[in-house]
Amino acid sequence: MFAPAGLHMDDCEVRYRTSHLTVLAPPPDMVFLMKLLAARAPDHDDMIALWPRCHFTDAQAAVNAFYTAYPFEEHDPFLVDYVQQIADQA
Repeated sequence: MFAPAGLHMDDCEVRYRTSHLTVLAPPPDMVFLMKLLAARAPDHDDMIALWPRCHFTDAQAAVNAFYTAYPFEEHDPFLVDYVQQIADQA
């Protein structure tokens, strides 16, 4: 339901596998975008911890990726500032 557009199973890392179960983890960039979409209070600390593992060049790049991943989200004029705060705290 919260999976960003462009996320493919091939992009995920296998974290655990048995004959009946495979646990996949999406790349940190995608997890960051999903948490940005959710925007719950606990997600803020998670995003701070995730930021150094992401490949975004700056806050604007993360926001551009967000709107690509979630094209139907309404534009938020303060989103770049919010992501910059996260990057500054990381």
